Amino acid sequence: MNLTLNTTVLTFDANDIAIFIGEDTCDVVNFTPTEIECAFPLNQFGTMDFPAGSYAPKVLIRTFGYLPNADSMSNVTKTLQVSDFEPKTSSPEGGNQIVVTGDGFPKPSAK
Repeated sequence: MNLTLNTTVLTFDANDIAIFIGEDTCDVVNFTPTEIECAFPLNQFGTMDFPAGSYAPKVLIRTFGYLPNADSMSNVTKTLQVSDFEPKTSSPEGGNQIVVTGDGFPKPSAK
């Protein structure tokens, strides 16, 4: 999936630019002085591989710092998708644990 950001006139080399959505890097695939296009690696669901939510793109110019106008860019939104759950039935008293699978869930933290 590609993301295109319209920017003010930039006079940097494409190798000097990094784009972040949350903690993930979006690889720059096309760069002009007024537009940056980047591509996200996709997961097995064909979507961007980060948790559901709304994220402001952060544009880092390695020799300058973060672009100050990045806050005015549109947010990237990823929705939560549930593809399955187990068990399909339960007792009326409840108390059973269920397993929900899908896309957009946070990754488990390392213990």
